[in-house]
Amino acid sequence: MNMAEAKQRLMELAEGGFHTLEYEIKDHGKGNVSQECTVYLPKHGHFKAAHWENALAQLEAAMDGKAAISEDLPISTADELPI
Repeated sequence: MNMAEAKQRLMELAEGGFHTLEYEIKDHGKGNVSQECTVYLPKHGHFKAAHWENALAQLEAAMDGKAAISEDLPISTADELPI
């Protein structure tokens, strides 16, 4: 899934409301590179993963009645994978 596809899916989940997505590349030096995809919806929180599909799956699980996180709690994370 590319960023444009992730944006479209997040917009659908937000039902036209406020939402954010972020993509970050971290270079730890000596060829050790990781990526982090973050999606956010108010009342559900931020979800981070190495790939858009995983970040969106975490968000969708929270929206499907599993415990939604509070904005006061730490951001959920997933293992970082190299690009």
